[in-house]
Formats: sequence, structure tokens, C-alpha cells
Amino acid sequence: MRRLIITSIMIFLLFFVFSPFNLLLAQVDTTKTVTDGNDVDFVVDSLKALQAFEKELAESKYNEGVKSIKAKDYNRAVSSFNEATALLPGFSDAIFNRAIAYNALGKYDEALDDYSRAIALKPDAVKYFSRGMLYYNNNDTARARHDFAEAVKLDQYHSNAAFYHGMICFKQQKYDQALTSYSKAIHADPLNAMAFHDRGSIYRITGDTNAALSDYQKAITLAPEMYIAWRNIGSLHRAAGDFAEAIASVRKAINLKPDDITALHAMAVMHLDIHNYDTVHYYCNVLLNINPDYPYAYNTRGCAWYQKEEYSKALQDFDEAIRLKSDYGFAYFNRGNTKEMLRDEKGACSDWNMALTYGVKSAGAYFDYVCDDR
Repeated sequence: MRRLIITSIMIFLLFFVFSPFNLLLAQVDTTKTVTDGNDVDFVVDSLKALQAFEKELAESKYNEGVKSIKAKDYNRAVSSFNEATALLPGFSDAIFNRAIAYNALGKYDEALDDYSRAIALKPDAVKYFSRGMLYYNNNDTARARHDFAEAVKLDQYHSNAAFYHGMICFKQQKYDQALTSYSKAIHADPLNAMAFHDRGSIYRITGDTNAALSDYQKAITLAPEMYIAWRNIGSLHRAAGDFAEAIASVRKAINLKPDDITALHAMAVMHLDIHNYDTVHYYCNVLLNINPDYPYAYNTRGCAWYQKEEYSKALQDFDEAIRLKSDYGFAYFNRGNTKEMLRDEKGACSDWNMALTYGVKSAGAYFDYVCDDR
């Protein structure tokens, strides 16, 4: 309606200045012509005033839309931004915020269109990051990775863009690129605990255990409640043979998240390493009460039964592990060993052969020693 009123006013002004009535007045007043500079200035000033009025109305509607987003009234926000862009079609901030509202409403195509229009009108790191998150949350990692990279190019201190770029590279096993991106994220935000953690995980995978431990420790200094970091510190200590520190670290992870099945299993495995078989049973039982379909717990508990020479119980656990994970090579290997102890050499050979099939090379020596043929 406002747009219609403004257009009507503009038509009226143009009609008034160049109307036959005004021409008649010009003829009567011999000192004035239709091309009088005052008339032209009047039109120009009027147009400027109308443009300023349009801009003011558009900004008012934009501000209403922003308030609606804060109130999570996204439909109303879209309506306000529509009015703003009707007044100012190139209003990039209104288009960008409308994309945010569309995204909140789950309207992917509309959000993507508006993010792209806003970037085309006025590119900046925030817009690229926002579109990148839209791609990322919809599993379009290639486009997300591109947008996160563009965001970092435009703003080297955009920690979140660098972090998510690192996450994608990490998942794609592009460790050098991931390491660079995580380091940029940390440089931009030295308090980014998750960036330290993930960079530590890359160091761990690539064999730099000292750097990994350092980053994990920085992560828990910044975020002491980060149970994943405590768990991974425990794994590093276990690999170094420091079981006391390993157990203490994983226990902190379990205290922070008692239902963390990965930490519970890690604790069981470490107690298996140091021959605390009853403790192995305890942690496996706790884990299986949380998730009775976790095959690795059955295998670990079966190993504890095996070491206690309770072969029938061990066999039951290895059976269950294989039932849950039919390609579980180590469970086949361990069941083969158990069957050998139960004097079932044929069954043992069959299981060792399956273990070989699923990549457990150590089963070959047992097979060669006990079995007549493959």
C-alpha cells in the first residue's frame, strides 16, 4: 500500500510540473518557462525525498523483521523482509536475514536462493559461512567446504568457518588441510577448545603423540567437562604403557558421562591388559545394560572369561559378538582359540579361517599349526 501511495505521489508531481495547466501559467508569466531550473530542481528534490522516504520505510520493515527473528516468529519475519525488499530490491541485509528466517522454517530452497542473492549483492564472510552451514546441515559437504574456505579468505579471524572447514577435511581424511584449518581456527579464537581437541586427534592419527597430548590437555584446560578429550588422553597413556594415568583419565570421562559406552569399553580393555578380569566383567556388564547390542563388549568380556579358563562362558560371548557383527575378525579368532581349548579342532580351524578372511593375519599361524588344510 505504501509503495502504491509513493508511486501515486511521484506521478502527481510529474503531472503537475509538465501538465498543460502549468504550461499555460508559463505562457502567462513571460519570465518563466517550463524548463525553468527551479522546476527541475523541484522534481529532483522531490524524487530524492521520496527515495529517502522509501529507504526509511524499508529500514523500518527490516528492523521489524530482525525483532521477529529474535522472537522466533519466523513467518512474520519473512513478511517484514518481503516488504523491505519490495521497497528496496537490492537490500542485501534484508535478503540475508530472510534467508535465516527461511532456514529456521525448514525452507531449504528459499533459504539457499536468498543466501546466494545476498552474497551476489554484497559478499562477506558471515554470508558465506551461513550458506556453508546450510549446505553442511544438508550433507552437501563439497559446497559447504567451498563456502567455509571463502569465508576464511574474506575474514581470517572467522574461527567457526575455519573450524568447520577443518571438520570436513578431517572426515575426508585430508589431514594436512584439516590441520591447517584447525590451526587457523585456534589462531582466530585461542579459546576454541574443540579445535584444540580435533587438531589433537589429527596429531594422534598421524603419529605425533606429544603434540596430540598437548592439544588434548589444552582442550580440557579450556573445557574441563569435555569427556571426549579425557577419554582420548587415556588412550594415549595406554599406548605409552602408563595404565595408572590411562585409567585415571578414562575414569574422569566416565564420571562426566556415565553412559559413554566408548569410555566404558576402554576401561574394560585396560583392565584386561593388566589382568583385572573381574573389573573387566563389571565395566562390560555396565556397558551392556546401556547398549545390549554392542559386539565389542561381548568380545572383551569373552576374553576375560577365556583368561579365567571359563571356556563355555567365553564361547557364549564370542557367539554373541559374531551374531551382532558377522565380519568381526577378532571375535572369530578368539572363538577359534576357545574351541581349541574345548577340543573342537574342526570348529577352531573354521573360525581361524574366517578370522583370516576378515583381516586377522595372526590367525594364520594357528591355522598352519593345528589344521591340515585351509
